Amino acid sequence: EEEEEEEEEEEDRRGAGWVNQTWILFSRRFERLMSNVYGRIINYAQVFLVSIVICDAFTYATYQDDAFTPAYQATMTLFLVSSYAMIVQYLVFVPEYFEERQVVWRERKGGFLKIESYILSGLVAETPEAILTGVLALGVSYMYCDLNTDKGYARFAFVILLIGLSAWQSMIQLLSMMSDSIGVVYALTFMILGVGTLYGGLTINYSYIPWYFVWAYYTSVPALTYRALIFNDLYCCKYTATCEEFQRAMLGLYTPVNLDGGQDMSTATCPSQLQESGTDNPTNMGPAYLAYMNIGQPTKYRALIAMAMMITLYRILAMLVLWAREWSQQNLKEENRHQILEKFSQLERHYVDQDGADRKLRSRS
Repeated sequence: EEEEEEEEEEEDRRGAGWVNQTWILFSRRFERLMSNVYGRIINYAQVFLVSIVICDAFTYATYQDDAFTPAYQATMTLFLVSSYAMIVQYLVFVPEYFEERQVVWRERKGGFLKIESYILSGLVAETPEAILTGVLALGVSYMYCDLNTDKGYARFAFVILLIGLSAWQSMIQLLSMMSDSIGVVYALTFMILGVGTLYGGLTINYSYIPWYFVWAYYTSVPALTYRALIFNDLYCCKYTATCEEFQRAMLGLYTPVNLDGGQDMSTATCPSQLQESGTDNPTNMGPAYLAYMNIGQPTKYRALIAMAMMITLYRILAMLVLWAREWSQQNLKEENRHQILEKFSQLERHYVDQDGADRKLRSRS
């Protein structure tokens, strides 16, 4: 009776639809994650503390008429916070994939695990982590740092980071499916993260990126994420300046000076939007900052659409990689089976020939 019950249970699992399988796999991973509640609390505490440290590093006081430093502070805060959130994702999920690797292969060989359900369960299980990490990191940043707190821009920043983290999780899943060596996966993930961070258009200006790394500017998830966050924060309308304030900032003059006292202000040219608005009219400097850093394109909306498409693309590629590996393993097994059968056949022919030779020898004697 027990054997019959086990057979019926196995048949039920084989016959389960992909929706039910997705839910079962999600529940299993969620249960495993929650089995180490203390570890999860430590991870979130680290995100909280690191975000505070980053904010503290970039909230130093500036001169009242400093037209540049506040925008630089916001830029570096968003860059470092989003980069750290990306690092947390691969530190958490790469070990998760390898912890369940043997179980997944065994269930797949048993014929009751659908690859599409497994990949989709990853998306469902990882999205809450993206939400919690993003809300915690950006929430701390908006509370302690001088960012653009306009409701529309602040909400959109959370959407950008959520989509960016989800796209990065999809990339992590794809890389985890490509190898059974956790060291290889860590190396690939860190390399892609490092290239996107270095050649994403902030640490190295787009004009100086080598042609063989230009792809990282347009396709790297970390690069698209932090550029969209910076664009969203700076574009409008927190940072304003007059033409005179801009000139002082360019020349490093943060104390009142007599413009007729020999100081040549002509070496610091005002941006066109300041010249058009008049010397004494404060004007939004966001577009000028973005143009100076050469991160005005693509806009945050294009980056958001691109990252949303990457979520789907990388999950599909992960499925294709698993199918390809399974097909390769089956072909390898079949090839090994043929080789073994061929060796047995050769041995059999050898013994038959040897037996025949022995009989001939005996008959002659």
